[in-house]
Amino acid sequence: MITLPNGLGGAKEIKKRFASASERRELWRSTLQDMYEFFNPNRETFNFHSPGQRKNRHLYDSTGVEALQTFVSVITSSITPESTKWMKYEAGSDIQDDEQDAANEALEAATSTFFKYLSHSDFSSQINLSHQDMAISMGCLLVEQGNDIDEPLLKFTAIPLPELYPEPTSMAKVHTVFRKHSIKAQEIMLKFPEAKLNAKQERTVRENPTSDVDIIDGSQVFNFKDKTYHQVVMWDDEIIFHQSYGDSPVAIVYRWSKVSGETYGRGPADMAMADVRTLNKVKEFMLQNAALTMTPPMLGASDGIFNPHSARIQPGIIMPVADTNNPPLVPMQVGGDLRVGQFIMEDMQNNIKKVFFADPLGELSDPVRSATENLIRQQDMLKKRGANFGRLQSEFVFPLVARVSKILALAGKIPPIEVDGREVTLKMSSPLASAEQTENIDHLFVFLNAMQQLPDEVKMLGAALEFVPQFLQRNLNLPEELARSPEQIEQATKMIMQQQQAQQQPQGGPPIE
Repeated sequence: MITLPNGLGGAKEIKKRFASASERRELWRSTLQDMYEFFNPNRETFNFHSPGQRKNRHLYDSTGVEALQTFVSVITSSITPESTKWMKYEAGSDIQDDEQDAANEALEAATSTFFKYLSHSDFSSQINLSHQDMAISMGCLLVEQGNDIDEPLLKFTAIPLPELYPEPTSMAKVHTVFRKHSIKAQEIMLKFPEAKLNAKQERTVRENPTSDVDIIDGSQVFNFKDKTYHQVVMWDDEIIFHQSYGDSPVAIVYRWSKVSGETYGRGPADMAMADVRTLNKVKEFMLQNAALTMTPPMLGASDGIFNPHSARIQPGIIMPVADTNNPPLVPMQVGGDLRVGQFIMEDMQNNIKKVFFADPLGELSDPVRSATENLIRQQDMLKKRGANFGRLQSEFVFPLVARVSKILALAGKIPPIEVDGREVTLKMSSPLASAEQTENIDHLFVFLNAMQQLPDEVKMLGAALEFVPQFLQRNLNLPEELARSPEQIEQATKMIMQQQQAQQQPQGGPPIE
């Protein structure tokens, strides 16, 4: 029998907390199921489906499914692009100025180690699945420590939203998440090597190893007494496994947006549900109308010789009729204007793509735009959804970096790093962060244009134009080698002055004082 730490209670208390989460989830079940059916049918598992079963028979248009996948790609490439160092550790505000260079040099090595182990993990594939759930409501990514021998040091698992049971909370952050799912009996000891089974459970594993068993995996259970996180696994209402994560949450739960008082998030799919329902129904009507137009119903005259009930209509057949001047079959005129349906479809498709950022820069067939125009479009997208991207930064990016840093430090790969802004802070260099910084560059050129209207002596005395290259290098996240340091600028200035003096000095004359 496994005894839980003080504050968590026992199996009865854990089951009660799960029941509360399950009750709240049922309020969202039909809403989430509808969104999955229209936007991500292959990931919908609220209802029983046999393996390989086709789930999208009710869809007549794939705009919603395609837009969601594009949205996931846009979010990934904007925040955590693959094969790119999208952040780096930097010395915080408590580090003395004379110590910052040495601290940043050590932190630069830690940044390289961070991305080395991240690239060797399954982060890219799992984050794609997790973002798909976030586009519906909320994503949940487990970040666990491997042994770095027969498995990667960093293990990521995207918990499917249909299996996720977040505990209701009035706080901004979701602390406790449960997962109810089925696994093979023989996989119990593989997944939980230190699990303690009773006699009945051991017999099930021994005699029916391939049978499915339902477990309640408290992947992250928060202890409100000492503010620690734990994993608690139950099988047949008995606790079979427990481990503590200390103060480091293992589950990263994040949302695109949420309503006050709700635990579940509301993704862009919630905003586009009305459009996708209308689009699907209009497309269904258009296909029906097209089928009637291509193979219209026939009006047959029953004159005693031609029997429309038994006549077969196919190429090469001879149909007996009484009078060839009066055709026995007349196609029925089908009404309706397909242009109206096409107009509605285009409008709905554009709305859905706009919500999911499917075409932020326009179609490839559109006229070529300049880099400035594309930059303005990216900035406009950022301004319209700035709050959503800010939530992703606080609920996803920062907890992800903190959790991975904790695992790497425990494994001895990097020194202990506390990303709190005082000792260590994060400098984001993702495309999203770059888009935010380009606004500073726009302001710089406004400043430079205004400076042109001032007298030369005012410009020389009032503006340190020699530091403009450094400003551009920092805000564009370019290599430091492209901009001179203040010391190098001072040396270059002295050299220029010496060269100017040498040019002004007369041939064979005394040096000019």
